[in-house]
Amino acid sequence: MISVKSAAEAYLNGNHQQPTELELIIFSDWLKREFLKIQAIVRFTPSEVDPAQMLARFQATGQLLISSAHNDSIWLTGSQNVQFRAVHDFHHLRYGLTFGAEGEYMAFEAAASEAPSEIHWILRSEIWLQAAAAIHTGLFQPQKLVNC
Repeated sequence: MISVKSAAEAYLNGNHQQPTELELIIFSDWLKREFLKIQAIVRFTPSEVDPAQMLARFQATGQLLISSAHNDSIWLTGSQNVQFRAVHDFHHLRYGLTFGAEGEYMAFEAAASEAPSEIHWILRSEIWLQAAAAIHTGLFQPQKLVNC
């Protein structure tokens, strides 16, 4: 695992790279398969949901509560974006991962282990690099995909 600072700098200093049509198809297929693997009822809410709320709801009801707030993505549809959030959060639950730097890196590793190699760079940017930038700066950064 590269350091949080190095990952954050790669994200902050990198230019957005749009996935190719083939990468978008591969990602979409992977996302559909992963979303169907979620062993919980997924509930979407327009409210913000922090990790503690998500965990409490899951433990109390078995439901995965996912926020649809701030759902604009520069490369995913709104539906894909919330499904990706659900897949990502379910990876945290499934593998017992924290929501700090190590947990986010391991969530990237978990996703990549189940994904075609063509989209590993997308998952690295979307999960690990984006989280590292937020942890390092204390602020969620404007979304982009960085291939490094």
